[in-house]
Order: sequence, then C-alpha cells, then structure tokens
Amino acid sequence: MKLRLDITGIDCPHCAKELEQLMADLDCIEDVAINFPLSKLIVVVDDDADEDEILAQLLSVAKKFEDNIAISFSD
Repeated sequence: MKLRLDITGIDCPHCAKELEQLMADLDCIEDVAINFPLSKLIVVVDDDADEDEILAQLLSVAKKFEDNIAISFSD
C-alpha cells in the first residue's frame, strides 16, 4: 500500500535525504521518498499495515531528527 503524506519543517534537501534514510530503516517501511520542493512524503508499506501506527512511527523518527517537523495524511 502506498501512503501519501504532507511533511513540513524540513529546512533543506540534504536534511530531507537524511531523514528519508532514517525512515527507510523502519521495519514497517518497504520504500520511502521525500519530495522536498512539494513537501510530500510517500511511503510503501504492507497492505495490511495500520496507517495510524505507520504515521506514529514516522513522526517518532522525524521528531528525533528535528523537533519542528510535522507529518499528516494528504487530503
């Protein structure tokens, strides 16, 4: 399943790449991509994954990386 999320609070493309690599290390994530210019986060997870749990894990990694990062489901 592919989740499309909004991500804000990242200051530079290099930081986005670093955060992307940290998120990729999560067991629940099959693939992850941050589009810095569009402030979008795309993650691929198992079809039976709990979306809210995935969001919580992504937020946990992001907050450890930089406290002002926010992630939410895209409309």
